[in-house]
Amino acid sequence: MHYWPVNMEALKCKTKKPTSTNPATPESLAELALGAYVSRLATESKENSTVEVEYLPTRFIIDALEMMCEYPKLVNIQRQLLTNPWVISRILKDGSNNQTKLVKCFQWLEVLQRSIVSDMVANYCYQFRKTTIQDDSHPLGYEASLRLGTFLSESGWHTEAVKVLNVARHQAEHRPLQQLKAMRPQLISQTYMWHTTAFDTSMAILTLITSNPDLPKPFVASLYLAISICRFESYSFELSHEFALKAFELLDEETSTNRLIIEVFAHLAKTCIPQKKTREAKLMITQAVSRAWHKFGSPSVIYARALEDYAFYLVMMNALYDSYTVFSEAVNVLLQVYGPQNLQRSVTKGNLSFDYYFNCVYIYSDLQLAKEYVRSQIELNVFDHRMVAAAKQVYALLEASTARFGENDEDCNRQRDEYQPIQTQLSVATVKRLFRELK
Repeated sequence: MHYWPVNMEALKCKTKKPTSTNPATPESLAELALGAYVSRLATESKENSTVEVEYLPTRFIIDALEMMCEYPKLVNIQRQLLTNPWVISRILKDGSNNQTKLVKCFQWLEVLQRSIVSDMVANYCYQFRKTTIQDDSHPLGYEASLRLGTFLSESGWHTEAVKVLNVARHQAEHRPLQQLKAMRPQLISQTYMWHTTAFDTSMAILTLITSNPDLPKPFVASLYLAISICRFESYSFELSHEFALKAFELLDEETSTNRLIIEVFAHLAKTCIPQKKTREAKLMITQAVSRAWHKFGSPSVIYARALEDYAFYLVMMNALYDSYTVFSEAVNVLLQVYGPQNLQRSVTKGNLSFDYYFNCVYIYSDLQLAKEYVRSQIELNVFDHRMVAAAKQVYALLEASTARFGENDEDCNRQRDEYQPIQTQLSVATVKRLFRELK
């Protein structure tokens, strides 16, 4: 698999955990005890080790799984636990903070056993088919399927996400709100896979929105965002921009989550570029990065993703040096979040796509040659679903980009923007006003 080239000494400093000022705190004692337990598992050969771990409280299970990434001898125990649908359901239900640790564990295991996530999902779907589940709160019920499918979609395992979210949609039959909650991440995953049913899913979402006018505005905004992403990836840039604007208009400071606001801002910026609305694009992307930094801080995955989106914007503005600098900062943030041992480049939505896109714009001045390069990368990695999905995303960026590709070589090679440091975070209402004034 693929890793970012990094200076290991610098990396050790970045990822070293701060020493507690009071080693006698309960958290420190628990961590030390759990570390000793995991170390003992690595040195003792016990047949019932997996069952033993399952009896631990959920927060200790995920912490133990994370610590096991330091011990290659414990791979089989990790695999048995992480392909168990009941264990996965417990971990995801226990708290959103567990998602980062789960990604770390899956990334680590994928290095040694690529099929780990596929096997877990196969087990999950098998358990669903084998058991009749009516209760949404059942460990394998609708809510669990939705959590797992959303987690997989947001973490880049799109092929697997679509399968789990199909289960969730089946469990939510005849309940529009629950169906829509499953369809939103499913549409995004279908889009990045170039799934043949992506357009049908987007139309089904629009139909349900029309027939259910009382849906919460922030939720409708998130649905319009998913449809906009779908249209952008299918080169319908004007429609993509229209849906992004619809999502933008539904945002407000009181009811919309900061994460949704950041995602809408960043995607609206991307849709502005094919429309030649570069000033609007700059406002939106810099405010997305600003809000991510102010609200979630660094290190955080949300801030890293905002930086990735900013790097894509700068490539589209032909600011190649600045874009690489910004993307390098995003990688450094991710190294702090996930650690050096298991940070694959496909760990978030943009890494691999940026690789391909940056190379296209840096190397080629002809659009067709750039597309041929991307096609060759897809053929080379045909069995790696995440690599293929990342490469396919670049086609839309090449079509939408104002960087280097075009009839006027002098204009195409001109840098249209430059990196701006973190801006003052503006309210949603202020950003809307400034956006309208720029129009």
